[in-house]
Amino acid sequence: MPAPPRHLFADVGRSIFDETCAWLAADPTSPIRRHTPATEDADAVIDVRGIVQHPHRDVQLDDLPALLRPRKGRLGLVDTEKVFSSVTREGDIYAARHVDRLRGAAIIVRPDQHVPHVLPLDDRAGPTDYFAGVLSITAIHRSEPAPAATSVRT
Repeated sequence: MPAPPRHLFADVGRSIFDETCAWLAADPTSPIRRHTPATEDADAVIDVRGIVQHPHRDVQLDDLPALLRPRKGRLGLVDTEKVFSSVTREGDIYAARHVDRLRGAAIIVRPDQHVPHVLPLDDRAGPTDYFAGVLSITAIHRSEPAPAATSVRT
């Protein structure tokens, strides 16, 4: 079964977005840390995707939270497909889905594409309680957040 995604729509200044990503990656009470075994990739149980309010060409990998550029697999390759631009040829997803641009939002999407929760981006109890109700707490907790990807400039 694929990991249930959690979509984070960035707030206008990205401060709440960045804080939420940091909490999810590092805080022992976050659903990712509580439910993902240390032997698995950080997104093996809960797959977080970010949506930012900039055109995709204006988004720099190094400026993204570590949670959204994880090293994965046996070779530790960087997954660069965790962040999307809200600006597309079809329009703006914030406007289409009525997401508050100033505050952002956290949307939980089940593997069957059902949306059980739309939460404020800075809500900690909502996602923690939701995932506690549908996932078991792992016996082996992730002791440290996965190392962030770094880029090499030549």
